[in-house]
Amino acid sequence: MVYEISAETILIFAVFAVVVFILYKLFKVVLRGVLAGAVGFVFPWIVKYLNLPIKLVETIETNIEFAMIAIGLFLVYEFFHFVKYFLQILAWPIKLLGKKK
Repeated sequence: MVYEISAETILIFAVFAVVVFILYKLFKVVLRGVLAGAVGFVFPWIVKYLNLPIKLVETIETNIEFAMIAIGLFLVYEFFHFVKYFLQILAWPIKLLGKKK
């Protein structure tokens, strides 16, 4: 097979690379969110097992509530992490201007 290198081929490869990168990052975030939800779900049982002085009713509804709280906290954390990362990208040229040679 002979491939011709053209602007269209380069554009297709660039779009493919960006899509793979975004899906990889999204997959990682989803897996970590599921893990946070699972940890939140078992939290009432962990409290009972460790005999902590926290009164929690162990029902499926309580477990689901803690899972939703854990997922919500995780999403807030990811949002602020994204904002910090984005601001670092924006500040990069300013850092280059401030460096002395």
